[in-house]
Amino acid sequence: MNIQEKTDSLTEAFDITKSDQVIAFVGAGGKTTLIDFLAQELAKKGFYVGIMTTTHRYYPQKFNAIEKKKEEILEILKREHIAEIGRIAQTQHPVKTGPVSREMYEWMKRQVDFLLVEADGAKRMPVKVPGMQEPVLYSDMKKVIVTAGLCAVGKKWKESCFRCNSYFSQTDSEKIVQADDIVYLMQSVYPKADGRTWMFFFNQWDCIRCEEQKERVKSAVAISRYPIRWGQLQKDSDKKIEVWGNR
Repeated sequence: MNIQEKTDSLTEAFDITKSDQVIAFVGAGGKTTLIDFLAQELAKKGFYVGIMTTTHRYYPQKFNAIEKKKEEILEILKREHIAEIGRIAQTQHPVKTGPVSREMYEWMKRQVDFLLVEADGAKRMPVKVPGMQEPVLYSDMKKVIVTAGLCAVGKKWKESCFRCNSYFSQTDSEKIVQADDIVYLMQSVYPKADGRTWMFFFNQWDCIRCEEQKERVKSAVAISRYPIRWGQLQKDSDKKIEVWGNR
């Protein structure tokens, strides 16, 4: 995929191969949707897919294997090709799930072709600065996809960035977000020199109406040393996935 190309395949967009057995998703502005869409795409290709979190995730509406026994999880995998595992971590609304034990994690890895892990939380804000102990990545999570939502463009940082105060001064938090600022911010706060493959996805491209802001994204992408994808994931649309990217 080069900067002019568009695809509706997430496996193609994120260069996913069988060697990417465990993929972590961090950041904000589309992690859950990206995981769900990718899981369904992989399942349609005949793969068995597990979903889980190392932090917290909203209780699943589909493929629910939360707090299920192993034989029940295998039945769901056999029937649906997708199973989401976890434990109940928060019972009040909205109900959230938490991580399984490491023994259960290792068992699940042996049952599936791909394990998609939500390893960060953002309180439903489009952009996030991670805390000191975030994201929660295990050593075998070799591919990490960082997401952010471009619907933050045109708003103040303090209105659209989770943990804004840990990174921005009070004065800077009042500034209006520009599209390329999001690209630069996420690349400065997330990747580490840890041997992992770090990729970026800037979601909600359809929220940007100004051509100048779109060009700001493309200019930032052109000088990035990380693989970057941008586009939109729409749950209620005939055109659900449109993704562009760089190499």
